[in-house]
Amino acid sequence: MKLACIIPTLNGGGAERVMAKLCSELSRRDHDVTLITLDDGQQDRHQTEPSVQRLYLDVMGDPSSQSAFQRSFLSKGLRAMSRISKIRQAIRKMHPDLILSFCDQMNVMTLIAASRLEIPTIVCERSDPRHQALPSPWEWLRGATYPKAIKVITLTEEVGDYLAQRCNADVAVIASAIDPPELDSQREIAQRTCTILAMGRLEKEKGFERLIECFSESAHKNPDWKLCIVGEGSRREALEERVRTLGLKGRVELPGWVVDPWNHYSNATFFVLPSHYEGFPSVLMEAMSRGIPALTVDCDSGPRAIVRTSSTHSGKRTAYLIPNDHDALREGVGKMIEDTTFRESVGLNAKCVTECYNWTTMVDQYEEIIRLAYG
Repeated sequence: MKLACIIPTLNGGGAERVMAKLCSELSRRDHDVTLITLDDGQQDRHQTEPSVQRLYLDVMGDPSSQSAFQRSFLSKGLRAMSRISKIRQAIRKMHPDLILSFCDQMNVMTLIAASRLEIPTIVCERSDPRHQALPSPWEWLRGATYPKAIKVITLTEEVGDYLAQRCNADVAVIASAIDPPELDSQREIAQRTCTILAMGRLEKEKGFERLIECFSESAHKNPDWKLCIVGEGSRREALEERVRTLGLKGRVELPGWVVDPWNHYSNATFFVLPSHYEGFPSVLMEAMSRGIPALTVDCDSGPRAIVRTSSTHSGKRTAYLIPNDHDALREGVGKMIEDTTFRESVGLNAKCVTECYNWTTMVDQYEEIIRLAYG
């Protein structure tokens, strides 16, 4: 089949990684796949197979150089209309058998662009819209356009139920997948590094401010320990200022985004996911798959599903799942630092996550929905 896959950019984390890999896997199954992005492709962080064709619409612009008018509501609306027009032109020129879009606003624009073209369109929500609300006009448009999708794919049952009721959408649930790691964490070495690892976009919802504060509360009792937060985003300056204010300079590292995070994973004594809310975090699964003990807050979506499914599969605790609040995070960090036996048993059990969330199963599920949608 001829497939048009659409996502804003490949300059990001979990959703972009999954889209790049999904396009590659579908191409390996002899589908004719074109991946469309809104940018110029110069900042790609994830690669696709050479057989995946790339189409760059180059309509993103540079937000840092925009004038006051360009940041206004009217200008944003005009830019959205221009992007929709470009997407429609690309789709009409390609005339694919089916369209697959990732991410909330991108889904809305794609459904508008594909209207009246009579091409089946599937959209996929990659976060949790119950917590990550769009600006009001986009929320209204999501409710108006999602019923037009042949299928709305969500990562968890909870989000699927919400969108089925909120948008009257036809929903299917497909979890993300994880590659088996080439190397496991060398635990004897990792234990000696006394390093706590966190990873993700430096944005408010990821909860890194409260992780730094919780680490600060344990730091004075554990002077050998340090915290490393890998990622980039708009909260960098705020996080750096918090590190200075708490007197943690030299003990909290913010190395930015890295192409290959293996060195950071291999050095991690344990991993922490401190997010206020999540979609289906690949970083948590990546840490678990390497046998790295993981501490994660209990978001009522991805993290809960990952831990409960893998724990049921193994019959043992595969991660330390804690309530989603500051006190529980502080106590959890302290327990993972101080209770070596508990910590290492969690990591040893976690590797089965790759059996629960594998690419073959995930691509099979996408392919089945694609074939049913095409009719």
